[in-house]
Amino acid sequence: MKSYFEFLLDRVAPPEVGTGDWAPDPPDRYCPRCGLCVGPGEVMGGRCSRCRALKLPWQSLTRLGRYRPPLSDWVKRLKYKGCYRWAERLGTELAAALPSDLPPCTVVPTPMHVVRRYLRGLDHAELLALAVACQQGWPMRRLLRRRRLTPPQSSVPPSERMANLARAIEPKRLRSDRVPERVLLVDDVKTTGATLTRCCRALNKLGIREIHVAVVAVAEP
Repeated sequence: MKSYFEFLLDRVAPPEVGTGDWAPDPPDRYCPRCGLCVGPGEVMGGRCSRCRALKLPWQSLTRLGRYRPPLSDWVKRLKYKGCYRWAERLGTELAAALPSDLPPCTVVPTPMHVVRRYLRGLDHAELLALAVACQQGWPMRRLLRRRRLTPPQSSVPPSERMANLARAIEPKRLRSDRVPERVLLVDDVKTTGATLTRCCRALNKLGIREIHVAVVAVAEP
């Protein structure tokens, strides 16, 4: 029997989404903390030389690969062309790539402003998060919201992306007994990490201290 997620996607998108001979990057090809590409022996103590001195607000990061074709093409089809089936396919791959020792998490998508969601006709991060949650058998909750509409991060210079999101992302109000212990934050692409950092800070305000990240792709600087 199909899940509700599969049933919904079959109504709005073609059922076949092929990836050819593409395969996700093995875990030893990227840093498990910042997600950037690494070579043999570059990771020490769970970090690479480029992030060892950084105060990253998440405990681990899982990715499928670098943000380049064909992965970047599939992300764009999902985000800008409304190809819902890519959320299921990429989300399923992302769930399979998670570390086997990662404890159960509450899956949380990075938030999209209601206006942008209306204009695009979908929330790609939420669909990816839903696919991951369904695959893992974990709950998905919308714990964050966008309080103001900002220019897309891709249109903002890297040095200005943190400022672009100032006071843009905030936590939803929750009773203390409804706050999860551990969160898996899901997004499509990590570039500078500004969006993920703002989201983590908002989750910290809820009292959540253990945050793991899963993204489809990481853009190399």
